[in-house]
Amino acid sequence: KDIHPDYHFIDVKLTDGTIVKMRSTYGKDGDTLSLDIDPSPIGDARIVGYISYPDDHDDSYTPEPDIINNIWFSRFVPDMARQLRVKPFLVVAEQIQIKKNGLWTDYQSVKPLPISLNIKNDHREYAITWFSLALVWFLMTIYLLWRIKQKTV
Repeated sequence: KDIHPDYHFIDVKLTDGTIVKMRSTYGKDGDTLSLDIDPSPIGDARIVGYISYPDDHDDSYTPEPDIINNIWFSRFVPDMARQLRVKPFLVVAEQIQIKKNGLWTDYQSVKPLPISLNIKNDHREYAITWFSLALVWFLMTIYLLWRIKQKTV
């Protein structure tokens, strides 16, 4: 179905006073969001992170992107790269630094979150669940065979 979130226009005010009007699901129509982001870092940059090739696009479930309105429903890197005229990969940044006065300093306008892989380990729970289910099916089968042998089915 063509069900979309409720997009509306908000103003995003950057650190330097620049106001960018964009479509968003944040807030209400006409709201202003202030971000501490310098829109124009100049010079060398160093990014610590990893290159990601996300695979969260599924042709059978994911709608096509609305390129005219700049609405992307998945991170389908080849299409995004082609549209943005960049190389087809994403960088998940853990630290960003810029060179100021010859020294590398943390770029304070963008604060990446630490990268962690806290994957919950439910193997014991899964094993108990599936072996319990197998045991129940086994006992039901034994009971059914017993009833067939007794001719009470």
